Formats: sequence, structure tokens, C-alpha cells
Amino acid sequence: MRRLALSPSAKPTEGVWLGLLESGAISRERVNIELSRERVSTLLSLCPDAITFDALQLSLPLALKRRGVEQRLVIGAEQTVPDSRLVAHLLRADRWLRAIRRGADIQSLANVLSDECEPVSERWFGLPEQVPGVF
Repeated sequence: MRRLALSPSAKPTEGVWLGLLESGAISRERVNIELSRERVSTLLSLCPDAITFDALQLSLPLALKRRGVEQRLVIGAEQTVPDSRLVAHLLRADRWLRAIRRGADIQSLANVLSDECEPVSERWFGLPEQVPGVF
């Protein structure tokens, strides 16, 4: 895919961008926008036939999100941010599982984790002291 540059004579302003719209429709779940082939080709200094129909169509999901009394209109896929605490706990659990699979017992695992600035003890694992060799 190649990037297209605007023609030197085109100075994109709000009016230019709005002028590219041919039609649009909003439904409960989607926003559909169609761009004008002629206006887009002029802006990009291209032959109108060089622009495919799919390149002129834009269809995005639409949702109305409510937070308390506030409502927010979300157009397009909502970007999710990973929960950093969850990621940290998953990484820690993966380290523990690898250590256990290598044959580490709870006490040695607790010692290794304490050395990694993660102070833990056998009690922290929730295991009674009477249960030796749980793994």
C-alpha cells in the first residue's frame, strides 16, 4: 500500500474535509460514511477511476456509553488499555509456575520471590504448615 500526498494546491481546512463527504448515515450500532470520488481524486491529484469503491466507504461501530449521569458517544473500536496490575500478577504467576515445574518447593519459591523484592512466606501462599509437598 502506498501513501498518497495531498496536491500542492490543496490546503486542507475543515471545509475541505467536510467537502469530501458524499453521504452519511447513523444507525443504532454503526456510522456509515461515503466519500465523493471526484473530490477525493481532486484533493489527491488522482484519476477518479484509480480510487476503488471500498476506499471511499467508511463503516464504524457506534455505541453510547453511560457512566453515572454522563453519556459518551464512542465511534469506532474503543481502545482498551491493559490493566497493569493484572499483567504484573500474570507475569508473577507464570514465574511461580515455571519454578514449581522445575521442582521448587514452597519454601524455596518464597525465598526466591523475597529476593526479587516480593516479600512472601509460606503463609502468604495460604497453605497450612502441615501440608508438605503440595506440588
